[in-house]
Amino acid sequence: MKLSMSVTILMLSIYTSYGQNLESCKAVLLNDTLTLENSMISRKFLWNDGNLISIKFTNKQTGEAWTLKGGTPDTYFVQPEKGTNSHLETFFVTEGLSEPHLRVNIINKVGDLEIKREFKIYPDCPAIAFTLYLKGSASSNWKAENNNIPDNRQHKLADRRVQNMNKEVPTLDRLAFISRHWMFRSVEL
Repeated sequence: MKLSMSVTILMLSIYTSYGQNLESCKAVLLNDTLTLENSMISRKFLWNDGNLISIKFTNKQTGEAWTLKGGTPDTYFVQPEKGTNSHLETFFVTEGLSEPHLRVNIINKVGDLEIKREFKIYPDCPAIAFTLYLKGSASSNWKAENNNIPDNRQHKLADRRVQNMNKEVPTLDRLAFISRHWMFRSVEL
């Protein structure tokens, strides 16, 4: 009975703490700026009719902020037509296998290709998860003319080879920092 009571109190306190921390997860579209944030990080985008352009990252714990170039959309597909039917969906996910979080979906359609960008904002987490879903077919050829695209062992030459391609290639996510020589570590959940 004593063990059962302490487990119940522990579960109640965990639930209560998630409920309070979940309130720090926000997605706000004001004018042409979309802000995704929690208590630790903030990422701002130009809405650009659903074709998001990253403009700023902020580490809320240190106050450090990084302004991005923001010239072209973060996700780009070689399509002749402009995206249509862009809309934003936000909802809290509190049940299921994953931890409670705010889910933000940006959905638009380019020709016959439906693009869904899914962001997951977890409380007290210094990162925002991003998943890209594609449905349908592209109306243009996405094949690059240069067949010498490097594999994972040839990182240093990758930028030069991709920049020298004659044809544009799709971009799944782009961070255009103003300064050069950034070092990143990619993680998979």
